[in-house]
Amino acid sequence: MTIQNSTIRPKLVELLSEVLQMPLELISGSISSLTLNKPWEKLFLFMNSPIKIITEGIRLRTKLKSTFSEDFTLRKKRHLIESLT
Repeated sequence: MTIQNSTIRPKLVELLSEVLQMPLELISGSISSLTLNKPWEKLFLFMNSPIKIITEGIRLRTKLKSTFSEDFTLRKKRHLIESLT
């Protein structure tokens, strides 16, 4: 099964953000091709058999979530004030 020229939904980046422990927000995203190779005729016989995923042309444009950048700015300001006192 192959999916071509699809957009990437924000939920995928939310999951990626959790895995990477980075508060990312999706601006835009697309994928040229995603192919899943699974022996479907043996699906029920070999439930634990591997699935091969081939991707081409993944483009993600992200930014840090505003709450994170605001929090980071506040921490930098506090650190600067503490270093001056």
